[in-house]
Amino acid sequence: MDNISNPQSIYLKDYKPPEYLIPKVDLCFELDENKTLVHARLKIVKNNKNNRPLILNGQNLKLQKISLNGKKLNESKYKIDNEKLIIDSKNLPLNKSKFILETITEIDPSNNKTLEGLYKSGNIFCTQNEPEGMRKITYFIDRPDIMSSFTTMIIANKELYPILLSNGNQVAKGDINDGHRHYVTWKDPFPKPCYLFALVAGDLGIIKDRYISRSNKNIDLRIYCDKGNESRCYSAMEALKRAMSWDEEVFGLEYDLSIYMIVAVDSFNMGAMENKGLNIFNSKYVLADVKTATDQDFLGIESVIGHEYFHNWTGNRVTCRDWFQLTLKEGLTVFRDQEFSSDLNSRSEKRISNVKDLRTSQFAEDAGPMSHPIRPPSYIEINNFYTATVYNKGAEVIRMIATLIGMDNFKKGITKYFELFDGKAVTTEDFIFAMEKASNINLSQFKLWYERAGTPTVTIDYHYDEQKQTFTIKTKQQTKDDDKKGPLLIPLAIGLIDENGTEDKKHSKILSLNSEENSFVFKNIKSKVIPSINRGFSAPIKLNIPYSTDELIFLMANDSDAFNRFEAMQTLTIRIIKDLMSDQKNNIELKLHEGYLRAYGRLLDDQLLDNTFKSMILTVPTISIITNDLNLIDYHLIYQARQFLERELSKTYYNKFEEIYHKLNDTLKNSKDILNKYSASQRALKNVALHYLMIDAGLYTNPDANKIKLCTKQFYDATNMTDRLYAMIELSNINTEDRFHAYQFFYDLFKEDQLTLLKWFTVQASSDLSDTTDRVKILMKDPKFNILVPNITRALISTWSNNHVTFHHKDIHQADLNYQFLTSLVLEIDKNNPMLSSAIIRVFNNYKRLEQNRRELIHLQLTKLISSTLSKNVYEIVYKNLNN
Repeated sequence: MDNISNPQSIYLKDYKPPEYLIPKVDLCFELDENKTLVHARLKIVKNNKNNRPLILNGQNLKLQKISLNGKKLNESKYKIDNEKLIIDSKNLPLNKSKFILETITEIDPSNNKTLEGLYKSGNIFCTQNEPEGMRKITYFIDRPDIMSSFTTMIIANKELYPILLSNGNQVAKGDINDGHRHYVTWKDPFPKPCYLFALVAGDLGIIKDRYISRSNKNIDLRIYCDKGNESRCYSAMEALKRAMSWDEEVFGLEYDLSIYMIVAVDSFNMGAMENKGLNIFNSKYVLADVKTATDQDFLGIESVIGHEYFHNWTGNRVTCRDWFQLTLKEGLTVFRDQEFSSDLNSRSEKRISNVKDLRTSQFAEDAGPMSHPIRPPSYIEINNFYTATVYNKGAEVIRMIATLIGMDNFKKGITKYFELFDGKAVTTEDFIFAMEKASNINLSQFKLWYERAGTPTVTIDYHYDEQKQTFTIKTKQQTKDDDKKGPLLIPLAIGLIDENGTEDKKHSKILSLNSEENSFVFKNIKSKVIPSINRGFSAPIKLNIPYSTDELIFLMANDSDAFNRFEAMQTLTIRIIKDLMSDQKNNIELKLHEGYLRAYGRLLDDQLLDNTFKSMILTVPTISIITNDLNLIDYHLIYQARQFLERELSKTYYNKFEEIYHKLNDTLKNSKDILNKYSASQRALKNVALHYLMIDAGLYTNPDANKIKLCTKQFYDATNMTDRLYAMIELSNINTEDRFHAYQFFYDLFKEDQLTLLKWFTVQASSDLSDTTDRVKILMKDPKFNILVPNITRALISTWSNNHVTFHHKDIHQADLNYQFLTSLVLEIDKNNPMLSSAIIRVFNNYKRLEQNRRELIHLQLTKLISSTLSKNVYEIVYKNLNN
């Protein structure tokens, strides 16, 4: 672990081109669990005329040998510290702009618990080099603007590691004369930054397929996994072929190597990594079958498979000049994977899902101490900026560009981007330049989105003038204008709907908000209209619109934009929950708005609504989303108001939910294709109905036996993981022995399947019941729990700490114990895996919005942490929590 006593920030403004380049790299790995030897031969070229020292990054390396142009370098000619190897310019070859540096380093993959660089995941050697893992493998100029051509030889025990993989195309293989080792050599024809270098070695299972590109290239497709899991890789393979076809059809981008490989590993800090030609995936986003994966798991796999494949162009062929430009590849590629999933599934439902994710994670990030622009101006630890802001808000910024210039021009801009910058490491300005060139539209004002932190708020006022037959919309934007550069350029999609529910399409347009205040007048409006604003979530903003309750109910019923129909329901529901919270505080009897109840009933009865959309619009906003509308957060007040609302909906429409549940359940029993989209949409609505049927089953001293029987029947009879998991979730919130029986049944069924067992941990950690923290501590003693495996720790510890009602316990003493317990876990994890510990500690990011007594308790824990020995990752987050 890299400890730090004071924050040392790195600034975008200080960027300088590298003093040296490394155009060619030859690597040879002699793999060993504890003593792997890495032979590196670097062709180094001076990038300017300055005589500066050669500085290479290196961490946890044992240097065995070093030479320049074939001559051994003695120890007096270089310096080594914990971070780098330095060769003074006077010790470099005189009067030569090019030279060869050769090193042999020894590393210990088995004890590399950071999961960066080369490490062991189970019995598999694998790498993770983004952003700065290469320095844990060999001495290298570890920055993304060093573009190198790699040739890699891997030598390993043939029996233990029969499969040896790296980037590019295989060019040689054979046996080593010692009798038990073999080698494979890979050559990548495309220059790439070292963060895209990858290596995998193991005794792996494999499935194979082929893809014929539009230029008739025959591409070898392979997915590797632990033996025995091969049958669970086929949905990922089909998703890969769909992604390859989609990228050709939509953007004209064809795959550029003869082989594309994916490897699934259990121990991985991220979701997946787009290493050129050799993607390494968290097994969560590869392995799936109907018995072990939910409908949402299958969609997630499709999305992540697409995302990593699309990086082949947006990230690999054109990469980032520096890590401040991370959104250049990630925001753009998230947008591309969102479009891919939208084209293959329901666009409106995908849009709703994406915005819910954005509001859950990114809006909260914007409201906390780690708030930053999509291109941050500084960082202490770059791993801390693989965030919802850089990825998800970054994708929204790309979407706004496509909206402003039009999708046809956007596609031309992508083509221009590759014409100008293929094979280069570039900046966000370069991307904007390509878009301007292709569209002939000036985007200089729009660039402020890359520089400004926070979620903008737009206040809307509207007025209909019956005499003049005009409708006026006035807007006022509020942003964090710390740079004093003026207002953002915001595309606002709108439509006007008359009292009969009719919409004149000529008034549906994109308004460009380019000033702090704008006014737009629509003429020839014959009757009163209600505006539908920010359709499709055209901009990642908060809206302040003076809709009445009746107007929101009207939009719920009549808006032709599916997202805004959903949005009207969300807005009204959150407004009602806030009113219920106020009534609770003032000891006023709680009642649900009659108009809201009737509107909800009409949605239940609407036979024209798609089942998935109906399941979304009938679901009450989560506590996390509700907190976005609050300055002071009282989780228990929110929870009680939310529970009251759900119980009233259940009580009012119990018979209707029961009818929906049994009708869909009977239909699904007769369905032959469990995995088709129609069956998935039926399950989605059926399980929402189950939730409302179960909402009050455990409220009383003696839980409702009939309701529990319905739920347990679904759990034990389930033919798919979606139904089994949803039933177990409902049982987890009922204080009955049936939940423990269900837990044990699930455990016995999947105890040898680490990936599926994650669901078992997650469900128990997310329970609303008062014994949840005790359950978590018991589960930590289970032999299947391993705090060093990120997936398991996220499933149990992260889920528990983000279970707001449990973690911020109503009893302030218990809450204090929870805060202390989490702090101790963060310190323990940080010793081995700073990326994981820093992700967990973010649960405290919004602590200054809690009630004072909770703020003081969490502040005490943060103070304890800051005085401890911490990684840079955790230090930065704790420091900013205490000081921002």
